[in-house]
Order: sequence, then C-alpha cells, then structure tokens
Amino acid sequence: MKRFACLSALWVVTLLACGGAAEREAELAPPPAEDALLPTETLVPVGPAWSYLEPGFAYGGNRRASVVAADRLGNVYVLASFSTSGGSKSSLIAFDPTGLPRWRRDFSAALQGGDGELDVATDFWGNVFIVGSSVPQLDLGGGPLGKRAFVAKFSSTGSLLWQRPLCDSARVYSVATDAYGAVWFGGTVGNGCNLGGGPLWEVTSWEQGFIAKFDALGEYVFSRAIGGRGDQVNVRDMTVTSDNGVVVVGGRYVFAESTQIRPYISKFASNGPHRWFRDYPEAYGDFWGAEVNGGRIVVVGAYSLNFTFQGTTYPATSIFGDGLVVAYSESGGEQWFRRLGCWAKAVSASEGQVAVLASSCSRTLQFPQSVDVAGKDGVLALYQGNGTPVRVRGIGQWHSSGWDVALSPRGAASVTGNENIQATSTGYTSDLSVFSLMP
Repeated sequence: MKRFACLSALWVVTLLACGGAAEREAELAPPPAEDALLPTETLVPVGPAWSYLEPGFAYGGNRRASVVAADRLGNVYVLASFSTSGGSKSSLIAFDPTGLPRWRRDFSAALQGGDGELDVATDFWGNVFIVGSSVPQLDLGGGPLGKRAFVAKFSSTGSLLWQRPLCDSARVYSVATDAYGAVWFGGTVGNGCNLGGGPLWEVTSWEQGFIAKFDALGEYVFSRAIGGRGDQVNVRDMTVTSDNGVVVVGGRYVFAESTQIRPYISKFASNGPHRWFRDYPEAYGDFWGAEVNGGRIVVVGAYSLNFTFQGTTYPATSIFGDGLVVAYSESGGEQWFRRLGCWAKAVSASEGQVAVLASSCSRTLQFPQSVDVAGKDGVLALYQGNGTPVRVRGIGQWHSSGWDVALSPRGAASVTGNENIQATSTGYTSDLSVFSLMP
C-alpha cells in the first residue's frame, strides 16, 4: 500500500481530508523514501498467529466477498459483505497487529455484484480507502450515495472523511493510492457514466475497462476508458509504481482474433498517458492481482492453453489450467515465471517477499518447505522477490478459504476467506474468516 500526503495548505480543508491533529502533523512531514519503514520504535512487534470468525458471511462460491489490506504498522483492515435471514450489511473492520479489534463500521446494505466488486487499500498513515457497488440507498456515514458504485476514504480511526458516488453503470474492482494522496480506482463501465471529465464510454453498447484518479480531497483529476471498438477489457486489479503511475491487469477479448480471453498488463503515467502494454493471446486466461515492491511488478492469474514468457512457451498441464506468478520490471521487461496450482488469485509483496494465495487442485507444489498442505485446496505460497520459492502452507479445505492476502512490512500475512461452509435449503452459509500468520 502506498503512502499518502495531504496537499492542501488550508487548515480546515486539511482537517476534512486527513482527520485529526496527529494525522495532520504526520501528513505535512516530508514523504519518506520509497518503501521506507516507520521508525523502529513506532512499530508494533508481530505477535502470535491470530484468527477471527464471524457468521453470516455472504457466500459467493467462486466470487470473493471480502478483501484485506495492511498498513505499515501491521494494522489490518477488512471489507466484507454479509447476508443473513435478518438482512444484509457490509462492514469495514480494523484489527491491530495482534488481532485485537481497533474499530468497526457497519453499513446497512451488502456490497453487490457477482464478480468481486469491492476492494480496500490503506496509506502510509493508516487512512483507509474502499470501493464497491451496492444499492443507491447505501449510507457510509455521509448520507445515501444515490448511485450504485462508489469510492470512499476513512481516517485511521474509522471516521468518514469523504464519499463519492460514481455512476450506476460502473463496476469497480480495485483501488490504490500514490505517494501524494491521489486515489486510483478501476473496473468496467457502460454508457452514460461521467466521473467529471465527460462520458467515459459511448463507442459501443458493451462495457469497457476504465481507470480514474481523484485527489486527496476526493476531487476529480482524470478518467479514461481502456480499450476500443475492437476489444473488451476487464480491469481486475491495479498497483501504483515508484513514479506514481499505475499498472493495470486483467483480461481482454479481441473480437477479430478469438473469442477467448487473454491476460494483459498495462502501464499508465501519473497524469494518464499510456506507457506500455503486454498481452498473451495464446494463454486463454486472466490476470487477477498485481503488486509493486522494490521496483518489481508481481502479477498472479491463471491460464488454460499456452503462456509464452521470455521466449519460452509453457503449455498448461491440466484441463483445469495452471495458476501463474510472473514478474516484470517497472518498464515492462519480463523477469521471471512460476506456476502454482490451478488458480493464483491474490498477491501481496513487502520487503523483498511475495505472498500468493492459490488453489492447489491436489497438485504437487514445488517448494523447499511444505506445511500442512495435504488435503488442503487453499494454499498460501511465499517467494523471495527474485522468484525463488520459499515455502507453501495449507490454509483451508476449500479454495475459497483464502480470497485476499496482505503482507505487512514485518512479514505477517493476513488472509480473508470463507470457513464453515454449510448447505441449506436456500443455498449456502459460511463464516467470514480472517487470520494472520508468518507464512
């Protein structure tokens, strides 16, 4: 998660943007060096592994309904959607590094969308940013949104700083912040959506990928569609680079060439212009997650046919496809390629380590150390930044035992997912699972 710095010189505006006095003083300080830690004396040591369960989780099958972020002190933030016989809700929950609850905000409507339309990010000072889709009546604390999609910012103590309704035709999957407090978000958008710079997409009737940027106060900076008349693009995830640009990953259909989706990665400058692009036409797959750390972009996803990387073609080893973990330089150069199970769906990187959530699909996983993997479809894998495998750990019976992962600067991996999945006469029930461990 990238650091944040308030840009306003007006005290009252800074108060609205940044929260309390301590936050204002911290945010007016010079930004630290890239990937710097807070002073050692302010870090809370990582304690024993901890876990948290809450019933009534909105079980989504192969679709995530919870996400997680960790700040530079090791605090953990979870955004989750719940659905029970008593009604639906969504919650933003903060934990300290030992798993003790810090604060919680409950909202009166579930986050909707059948394809994981929610995300959470945090900045250097612990402000929290969320995106999602819900009913227009959803109130995050500033009144009903009035639109389906939204982006919002909370202080480190859970106070709403601002909320911005977007439009009904947008689906927002990812959020990130840069070193100066700007907020990036992206997903797909249909006709009739104007975030502040005019209609985003009116070329065709189908949805198209988009990215957008608001400043620290939540004001519009720019937005743009990704794709054109001859293709359809999905933005699954994004991550901010060291130059405050953004890397976007997802899947892309090129109508004149194939009906199969292909993974892509694309880089944009901090003010919007496109910088570089790669896609993999023969792969038949998708990229689902991306993270930048130490000048390297690490991406995860899956493919079912042939993935060609650095001139070598890697055929999929099963009809169910292969999970993959790949790395690029910030200028787009291909660096390393690894396969992992059949579905690698989330990645987090910090201090030269890379944590990846995946489904094992009962495969042999090539790691020097293997911990409690037998009979587990949900696995958490740890790599060095150069792609060297370190260890793999089983985390649950189901692939949905882990949906998202956040790696803190002290090396603790926090994971959200589903547990205690039960079939009922009307569908399935499950518990929200949050746990943290040293992978």
